[in-house]
Amino acid sequence: EIRRCNLASVVLQLKALGVNDVVGFDFMDPPPRDAIVRSLELLYALGALDDHGKIAKPLGEQLARFPVEPQAARTIMAATGQGCGQEVLMVLAMLSSEQPFYTPRDRKQEAATAHARFTS
Repeated sequence: EIRRCNLASVVLQLKALGVNDVVGFDFMDPPPRDAIVRSLELLYALGALDDHGKIAKPLGEQLARFPVEPQAARTIMAATGQGCGQEVLMVLAMLSSEQPFYTPRDRKQEAATAHARFTS
């Protein structure tokens, strides 16, 4: 699982737990080194890590507490500061759903027609 997923959340959690050498961390199934490095670069760009690669205080610690990807957490924090947190939460919720449409079993054709009107 860790070899195919976005590692930014994993790396951020390890940093929050005080793991300094994430590249040398003893993973059960180690991800590719370049994937870890890309995650570290992303976290630095988001402001979650300081110039020494340690978790930034307070921003990195706050991002680590969100149960979402670090990019989404940073977006939520920035939007809240700009007064549009609710709107961003709605957009992120829609993006996290595979299928936003509900199709009742007994009304499939009616639902398909409604979906088509909505998407056209």
